[in-house]
Amino acid sequence: MATGGAWGGTYIDRKFLQMFESIIGKEAFNAYKTNYPSDYFNICKSLELGKRNFSSLSTRFVIDIPLSLDNECKLVRNSGLNDLLKMSEFQKFVKYDDYKLYLSLPLVEDLFRHVCSHIVKHIKNIFNTNEKYETKMETIIMVGGFSESPYLQETIMSAFPDYEIMIPHDAWLSVLKGAVLYGHYPKAISSRIAKCSYGVDALVSFDPNVHSPERCKNVNGAKYCNGFFSKHVTIHDELKADAKLDQKTYRPVNLSDKTTQFDIYTSTKEDPKYIDEADCKRLASITVKCPTNTDRIKLCFTSVETELKVDIFDEETGNNIDGNLDYFTTITGNKHPITLYKNV
Repeated sequence: MATGGAWGGTYIDRKFLQMFESIIGKEAFNAYKTNYPSDYFNICKSLELGKRNFSSLSTRFVIDIPLSLDNECKLVRNSGLNDLLKMSEFQKFVKYDDYKLYLSLPLVEDLFRHVCSHIVKHIKNIFNTNEKYETKMETIIMVGGFSESPYLQETIMSAFPDYEIMIPHDAWLSVLKGAVLYGHYPKAISSRIAKCSYGVDALVSFDPNVHSPERCKNVNGAKYCNGFFSKHVTIHDELKADAKLDQKTYRPVNLSDKTTQFDIYTSTKEDPKYIDEADCKRLASITVKCPTNTDRIKLCFTSVETELKVDIFDEETGNNIDGNLDYFTTITGNKHPITLYKNV
């Protein structure tokens, strides 16, 4: 399961570039990137080299600065880079000398510590979640460009002393190599972990002991709970390749309807109750024609390679029902509602 946040090497890149914008001015720095793309690329390359060499034992962090940046500052801001630096909030932490930018170690370490602490916290959360599975995690494999950072490696090894830490050669290429290998042999990955819960917006019989009073909706003389999250997939479930997941049978509330609509929702909760909870989000809507021989329509999620496939079919004949998929249209009160008929 791919999870996480903006805690990689690009976060550090962004913070360093924001520092340049603060010192030089955002418009001036954007103009420099446009006018001198090659020199800007060299700054980024020097920054990348610094990231990959920085560790807790480092005595300095240096970025090479092309002469063109100082000239651009004089042209656009009427002051050289050194003068602009002395007027900025970074004057105590950054020094410019001989076309090099020297950053204070506390400034750099604070950036790295912020990113690495989030990574450690997230890994611990994953391990806590993993307790529900039979397989115990014993190894951490570090891949991607930021995995080559000695500072991150030291942090991970210190935080997880009981785990084997594996860092492949050319870790920055591992993701690309994995994608190519997967393209040639998709069955190399036998299962995945659901990143969220998936379900359908449905009506269920209203139970005053279970459902909130404001959820009660009267349709054709019957009381229903409105906006019920009919769950098919639970977050953190292991999804094995080509496995059919939870199947449920639905029926149109109005039996005269010729079409009906399945609104697919996701949630970051294990057991969402209603589709309008804070953690729920509409993913898509599928409109299908109602079968003529039965009022029962079965919906099934299937794990297929990197995707979840939704199959809708006539429960009586088993024939698939074609539908129109819509990601964009806003839900209105005019849709044809469905009710949960039974679990299969």
